[in-house]
Amino acid sequence: MPIYKFFKVITARLKCFSFSLFFPLLSIVAHQTFADTVYMVDNGGGTVYVIDTTSNAVTATVSTTGFTAFTNPIGIAITPDGTTAYVTDQGNGIVYVIDTASHAVTATVSTTGFPAFTAPDQVAITPNGEVAYVTTDDVTVYVISTTTNAVTTLVSGASPAFFLTIGVAVAPNGTVAYVTDRGSHAVYAVDTTSNMVIATVSTTGFPNFSRPIRVAITPDSATAYVTDQDNGVYVIDTTSNAVTAIVSTTGFTSFLDPIGITITPDGDVSYVADVITNFVYVIDTTTNAVATTVSNSFTAFSGPVGVGLTSDGAVLYVADETNPVVYAINTTSNAVTAVVSNTFTPFVNPYGVAAIPIATPPPTPTPLTPKNFRGVQKKVTFLSQYELFNRLTWEANPSTVIVVGYFIYRDNVKIATLNSSTFQYEDHNRAKGVTTIYSITAFDASGNQSLPSTIRVN
Repeated sequence: MPIYKFFKVITARLKCFSFSLFFPLLSIVAHQTFADTVYMVDNGGGTVYVIDTTSNAVTATVSTTGFTAFTNPIGIAITPDGTTAYVTDQGNGIVYVIDTASHAVTATVSTTGFPAFTAPDQVAITPNGEVAYVTTDDVTVYVISTTTNAVTTLVSGASPAFFLTIGVAVAPNGTVAYVTDRGSHAVYAVDTTSNMVIATVSTTGFPNFSRPIRVAITPDSATAYVTDQDNGVYVIDTTSNAVTAIVSTTGFTSFLDPIGITITPDGDVSYVADVITNFVYVIDTTTNAVATTVSNSFTAFSGPVGVGLTSDGAVLYVADETNPVVYAINTTSNAVTAVVSNTFTPFVNPYGVAAIPIATPPPTPTPLTPKNFRGVQKKVTFLSQYELFNRLTWEANPSTVIVVGYFIYRDNVKIATLNSSTFQYEDHNRAKGVTTIYSITAFDASGNQSLPSTIRVN
């Protein structure tokens, strides 16, 4: 039996703060397209592994050449653009900066002017990728510029004061971060502009936090979920910063030591790993109740701790520190489909996983919509006969894309293609009193069109 399980069983509700190295996190970067590579930190093995999600196999390990080797890496997060990973190491008190293209450490975070890292724990990055927050298993939460890879300030204003900061997550809207503190038995809301605590989460009507450890936030930023190693999973309304529910386990084994938590990109499901019950729970975020547990026909879970989703939410990775293995789970069937193979240095204590998102290609530049599109009906007379026609005029709308011409549409049917130096078109033989809808688009040499400008001519 692992030592942390021994203490859990013997002391039942022991409030022991010295076990932080036993509690890993699988962090994940969301709001991107499918990720084909993940990083896995192995706390006991002092290694960061590169896993291919197609083959579910380790393909490399992160190089620390030129820098202090990993000792006890525990937390990991990747910038939204997928280019950089940040790894915290409790053993050597370092926060590493990793280039995800080369899978190599390129820098370590500077704390010049601030207290040195002692035992950096978890890391979270703002949605714009500009700031990282790092907890430290002590009284400090660091704010780091990802441009300079240096600490710029410390989070302040906590009441009660920080004592043992562990988990951290930034809301997808970027306005607030949540920090869990097992020492002060509290969860804090931090304003990401001022980097000051703006609220201590209220538990009125519910049991007080005991050992809150991890936090995850729904994609709409409306709800935060916090795992508490003694009291289960709390549901927090981020507007009121108050607990509104504790997740129900009715019909399932009650939580005994829930730690890792993540939420699907659609916000419908939360996954929680419990290191004592050896279940990975599937929580319906509408009912805030356990809907099922992950089925596993492979080696049984034995100490699942960290959970993390690929960015499209299709695959859940679970780090199991006792087996020790990393599982791949299909989130449609909620069943284990593979165990990650590893022909490199054997896993010792798999802790955290973060997906490297495939950057969404920037949209193809298109011409801007022509300006001042106007239309008027005209009459031309030939002796005793006359004709009605609609005259259309417009102006060019300069852009970085070279416009080669314009398309004219009548009632959604293209009727003319004109060159870029033409700014007038006459649509002849129109009936009197009939409303006609015209649209115009500019197009480039590749045929990419601008958004249309549309008018009605009577």
